[in-house]
Amino acid sequence: MRWIHVCALLLTAAGLSGRAMSIVYEAKVRQARWLIGARVVVDLRLKNDGTGVFETPDPRYRTSPEPHFELTGPDRKKQAFQPNARATDADEGRAPTMLKVAPGKEWKSDLVLSQFADLSAPGRYVLHSWINAPGGRIDSPASEFEIVQPGTRDLAAELSIGEDNSRFVACVELMDGGHVASSILTERDPSNAELHAFERQDRGEGDPESSAILAPYSNYSVGLSAFRYIITESHHKVIVSHNLRPARVTAFRGEVVSSVLQPVATQGALYLAATRENEVLVNRFAATDGTLDAGPVWTVEKLSRPPVAAAMTVSPAASGSTLLIMVAWPAGTSTQVRLLTVSPQGKLIARADHTIPDGVPMPYAAAGWPSATLLVQKGNEARAVEVKLDGTVRSSNTVANVTDARIEYFDGRRGIVVRGGGKVMRIGDDGGVAPVHAAVPTTGPFTILPGRTHWYAVWPDKGKLAIAAI
Repeated sequence: MRWIHVCALLLTAAGLSGRAMSIVYEAKVRQARWLIGARVVVDLRLKNDGTGVFETPDPRYRTSPEPHFELTGPDRKKQAFQPNARATDADEGRAPTMLKVAPGKEWKSDLVLSQFADLSAPGRYVLHSWINAPGGRIDSPASEFEIVQPGTRDLAAELSIGEDNSRFVACVELMDGGHVASSILTERDPSNAELHAFERQDRGEGDPESSAILAPYSNYSVGLSAFRYIITESHHKVIVSHNLRPARVTAFRGEVVSSVLQPVATQGALYLAATRENEVLVNRFAATDGTLDAGPVWTVEKLSRPPVAAAMTVSPAASGSTLLIMVAWPAGTSTQVRLLTVSPQGKLIARADHTIPDGVPMPYAAAGWPSATLLVQKGNEARAVEVKLDGTVRSSNTVANVTDARIEYFDGRRGIVVRGGGKVMRIGDDGGVAPVHAAVPTTGPFTILPGRTHWYAVWPDKGKLAIAAI
């Protein structure tokens, strides 16, 4: 994103002590372009070039009557507010906290504009701001920005569990033009499925022609890191970058692949897996904040025929970050499942085969250490089958007319949502099937995210992302 460059205005005024004061005030919108529904931020700056202390109500507190803001939207209507617009009844009568800036010093903070103003209309906006000071009004230069509303092409769940049991859950969104955004799931009250604002944050740019977005499961804590992968699929090629290094690298030596599995990430490494005809490939990337290097491509297995379903996960870091890959293909009227364990260096550790009778695989699968789940179809009915490394196999009840599905594992739990026949159904951990009562559409992009106690469905709706407990 490009920055808006502005020139600050100076106020020379007589303070209460009579000393000359020169104050620079800037209220600058952090980016020139924001996706609709994003958390729009204004950077605030005060610089005291005078000889006396400058004092004003502190904008960081909701009791503050300063600064003043006036936002002009695409319809030319004005929205005016101050920080105390968010004051509560408990704040009534409380004096504002004061901010003091000493001579030669600078103060910086920010303000979330989208918490004060309606930014739901796409188009250009202009923000004016000023401080009413004892010596006169101090104006910031105007700051312009744009709200855009590209369409959503695909959604994916990004999940991580650190060794300290910290958790990170986000929805990654691929939009028209290759724009990529993420929306972090934060729960206010997990037991009642009450969420904090589910706001888009720009992640960066993927390949403009990409049709699918991929997001890794990470076995380390990513919540406090600014580093985020951008992984898209375009014309059966996988393209990798990250938000701190926009240059793109094509995985698997630039070769076309048949299908791509959900990536996994460990501290400092990204693992991509794909099938190419009857081969199972793994490509390891080394990544830092400033680098992204495609490492070797390993052929970890050759099958007797191309698989229909495939999935990958990684063991906890404390257990060695072993990769688990599941592949499945039809064998007559049955399904043949193979579980592969692979070292971080691409060496095949073990394989285990399982036959699932009465049904052939559908192309919907996911893995979560130490198991994998796929949908198996017989006639117009499908069931979810979980296969574990210890040989345990369990099946769910059946669902009719499945045309689409999402399966996710997180922290020992499994979420499965299937669509088809004009219905949206959830398959529970106990194998039971029940309708999803949220307004999840029966077609179009969607994904599921795990909360502490609930699962949530996410889908695009009128230019924003809708989210609901299921």
